[in-house]
Amino acid sequence: MFDRLVHFSARMTPLAIAVSNGAEHISYRDFDRAIDRAAAALDRAGIAGPAPVGISVRDSYRHLLLIIACARRGVPTVSLIPEMAGPMVVPAAGATKLLSDDPAHAPALLVDGPWLAAALAAEPVALAPVAVDAQALGRVQLSSGSTGEPKAVGMSWALMERRIEHTWTRNFGYERLLSLIGPESGALPLFLWCWAKGGTVLFGSSDPAILARSLPILQPTGMLAAPAQLAVVLDALPAEATPLPGLQIAIGGAHAAPKLRTRAALRLGAVNVTYASTEAGVCTNGFAASLDSETAVGWITPWSEIEIVDERDNILPLGSSGRVRMRGSDVVGGYLGDGGPDDRFRDGWFYPGDIGAMRADGMLEIEGREDEVMNFGGQKFLPGALEGPVAMVPGVAGVAAFALEDAQGIAQPWLAIVREGEIDEGAIGRALVIPELPPVRVAYIDALPLTPLGKVRREMLREAARQLNVS
Repeated sequence: MFDRLVHFSARMTPLAIAVSNGAEHISYRDFDRAIDRAAAALDRAGIAGPAPVGISVRDSYRHLLLIIACARRGVPTVSLIPEMAGPMVVPAAGATKLLSDDPAHAPALLVDGPWLAAALAAEPVALAPVAVDAQALGRVQLSSGSTGEPKAVGMSWALMERRIEHTWTRNFGYERLLSLIGPESGALPLFLWCWAKGGTVLFGSSDPAILARSLPILQPTGMLAAPAQLAVVLDALPAEATPLPGLQIAIGGAHAAPKLRTRAALRLGAVNVTYASTEAGVCTNGFAASLDSETAVGWITPWSEIEIVDERDNILPLGSSGRVRMRGSDVVGGYLGDGGPDDRFRDGWFYPGDIGAMRADGMLEIEGREDEVMNFGGQKFLPGALEGPVAMVPGVAGVAAFALEDAQGIAQPWLAIVREGEIDEGAIGRALVIPELPPVRVAYIDALPLTPLGKVRREMLREAARQLNVS
């Protein structure tokens, strides 16, 4: 169903540019025709619903084209990163057919460059209308959360379109959108929102240095990036680069440190901060320049309801730290699959596993994850309490806190620090003068282990520290 958003723009502004890489341009008329011909090729190959079809294609344009072509035939999809694809797609998603550009995945249909070229060269055919139930499954998004185990979030066609419509209400530059986060990581509503508004989706080089140099040519007005991706682009910017006129940057997938947000604002453009999840959509929004603390994540969106509760679900007073829970029209009711009830969904509320607080002015603060709380002799700390002060020390490029049990089985605090120059050890010590905090062990490493979206893999740090202790 959401394919009709592109079709509408193709009728309204057929010669406007829908897709561009700075050198080649595809108009809405040609984009809509490409979707039609890809949909016809899928029909000929027997790709049909109602079960979702897995898509694992590295090229973002071809990946998005296949998602929309499937939607045009009423076929739900689930996007997979290549490492997760195979003959049997993730069972939780309910998909057994795979579209892939890699023959090694034994796909039901090989959708590589030659396949697309043949599909686009075929004679156009009139596609028979497909009756689609708006409440039926339209899209599956995988959310690994903090456990690393894939969880399938099922969204109806109607929910997908509602999330796209809600994206419209955000003050974000849709005219020329450059997303470094692909559709397999939850950015699909943003792409579709741009096309629904008649904007241009930009595709840049995967080489950060080339991408950084080409930004003045691409001239994006909106950019979506994970913290790690944004940091790499900033590192690759030429020394003489200046902020792009009108550019707004949305950071997704993981928390971005204030230092990174400030650097992006100085070198690229205005930074937009949101609190979002696959399960609940975008729940807050705010500009980094107006946020007065590193834990602030913006104001609650009109379609979301957020509460801070204790362990018995009692609502806590304003300013008190507790469990975050949310509900609203964009929140799903649970995960797909046969894993049984999940305690993250209770009585219409979704519990994302975050610790936060609500301020009197309506600002939401996110302080950390419940499963990352560190308990040192009865005193509890979130990693941010240690990381925040140390991150401000000159010469610290990255920092991650974690707990590790000593030989007596007592949890002790550790910090992994990445240098970007000389560091004053005394400044590190002064930053860690925190009441009730035991002595902290510090390990200097070359780079923090991160997920593709920039979340710290603390278990890898714990394992490395265990080996350090053994040796």
